[in-house]
Amino acid sequence: MDRDELERIAAPHNSKAAKVRALNEAGVSTTDISNFLQIRYQHTYNVLLRAGRITRPEPKEADAGAPLLMLEVDARGAVTLPDEILRSFNVTDGGRIFCRQTPQGLLLIPHDEAVAELRRLAAERMPEHASLLDVLLGSKPRSSSAELLG
Repeated sequence: MDRDELERIAAPHNSKAAKVRALNEAGVSTTDISNFLQIRYQHTYNVLLRAGRITRPEPKEADAGAPLLMLEVDARGAVTLPDEILRSFNVTDGGRIFCRQTPQGLLLIPHDEAVAELRRLAAERMPEHASLLDVLLGSKPRSSSAELLG
C-alpha cells in the first residue's frame, strides 16, 4: 500500500488508536502502521492487543503431574540433567538447550522450541524481515541464536 492509500484509510479517524485499528483492519502490518503514524511499535501493539486484534501467546503451563526434580549444582555451577530429561530435549549425545529466567525459576527450552519462538516473534514483530532470521539461523552456529532470545 502506498502512502496515499494509508492516508485515505486513516483520515476519517480522529485518534491514533482509531487510525491504528483502521489500518490494521485494512491489512497493514504492525510495523508499517507504527512507521506511518510515527509512533512506537509497542504503542501500536498495545492498541491492537486491547482491541482484540492480536493475542499475546499464553505461556505453556507446566504439567502439574510432572515430578519435581532436585538437581545437584557442582562448585563450577554445572548441573547434570537426568537421562530422561536429556532424551526429551534430544541432547543425549551433547548439544544445546536454552534457558530463560522467569519469576518462578529457570525455564529450560529445547533448541527446536527456541528456534520456533524466534521465528514466531520475527514473523509477528517484523514480518518484512522474518526471512532474514531464517537465513541467519541457517548460517550461524546455534549458540548465536541464544543471544536473540533475550
